[in-house]
Amino acid sequence: LRAMDEDLRFFCQEPHSNELQAAAAQFYGEDTIHLVRGLVGKMVDFANRGAHGVISAAGINCMVGVAASAPIPAIRKQFDGVPMVALAYGSNEGPAQRIQLETFVHQVHQFFRSRAAA
Repeated sequence: LRAMDEDLRFFCQEPHSNELQAAAAQFYGEDTIHLVRGLVGKMVDFANRGAHGVISAAGINCMVGVAASAPIPAIRKQFDGVPMVALAYGSNEGPAQRIQLETFVHQVHQFFRSRAAA
């Protein structure tokens, strides 16, 4: 990390898991399992770092992935509408998922342009 440029280091250095858990606290209660809180915290972390879009990818029938996708609308609202999508992978890939991904990419481009114009 010391050899990296400071701007690049900002994007490569992972926050401590306690920070991710704290970032998710506003979206879930204390009884929520740490895996869900960690995933939600990471989505918040990406948005905090200025990502122009966030994909939450989970394996098909992954309960943790499904639960972590629940606060996506609230996270988007908190971060000026940053595009976010939850995708499940495993045996259901097909035209619908491709359309979801293409729509997400289009939203990311629009979000980037709107931030650049501001």
